[in-house]
Amino acid sequence: MLHNYSQKVIDNMKQRPARLGAAKKVLRPMGSELREFNLVGEPG
Repeated sequence: MLHNYSQKVIDNMKQRPARLGAAKKVLRPMGSELREFNLVGEPG
């Protein structure tokens, strides 16, 4: 599958691992955890 992404989307993709890590840190003290992450794209 071939996608054409804008530079803004590519930059956001590069930040995802840090955002997921931050979400895990926020959830852990509340007794919860992030088990899955699903990437959903726009139909094109």
